[in-house]
Amino acid sequence: MKKILVIIAVVFVTVFAHNEAKAQSDSTFSVSTSANPFEDQIVINIVHANKNVTGLRIFDAIGREVSSDVSFNLVSRGGILSYTLDFTNVRPGIYFCSIYSDKGILETRKLFRAAR
Repeated sequence: MKKILVIIAVVFVTVFAHNEAKAQSDSTFSVSTSANPFEDQIVINIVHANKNVTGLRIFDAIGREVSSDVSFNLVSRGGILSYTLDFTNVRPGIYFCSIYSDKGILETRKLFRAAR
């Protein structure tokens, strides 16, 4: 039993250290959300100096894509993408926003849509 716990601890520390090193090497990529939880709109800012951001998709808590129900407004300024998402036509709840590049998912953020 002790050996199993030691192995789990070593794996956890190794994965954590790898993720920290990756985060430091990807310091030119960051995501920030404003007004989370939100009622109708949320702004997602993506700094992507060395990343090829190709888009984002919105999923509900059980994995259904609801991107078609969410209105997008995109503004791009000097390496910063600013998405304003309008959730007026979507029910309150937990949503996930996945940001994609040509190599796959860069990051996923949890969004909370509050009831009015």
